[in-house]
Amino acid sequence: MPFVANGGFFLKDTALAMGQKVGLLVELPMERTYYGVEAKVVWVSSAPGKKGVGVQLRPSKSSGELVKAVQNQIMGMEHAQLPTMTL
Repeated sequence: MPFVANGGFFLKDTALAMGQKVGLLVELPMERTYYGVEAKVVWVSSAPGKKGVGVQLRPSKSSGELVKAVQNQIMGMEHAQLPTMTL
């Protein structure tokens, strides 16, 4: 999704309004660090089995650190068959 700047996530089974601002506390697998970030809902899906929202991270030091951590974890996984829930 090229319109999502600064990174983002898909929050499965979550109902929020388009444009709504949210605070997230994100913990990545294999890390003991929590990232407190602010985000905004930029995409809503109500398709059966794919309900949820896409959120765009707001620029901050913490969101930048989170994006780098996610990139480091998914590097080399481009051929894996596992979903990442990232935007």
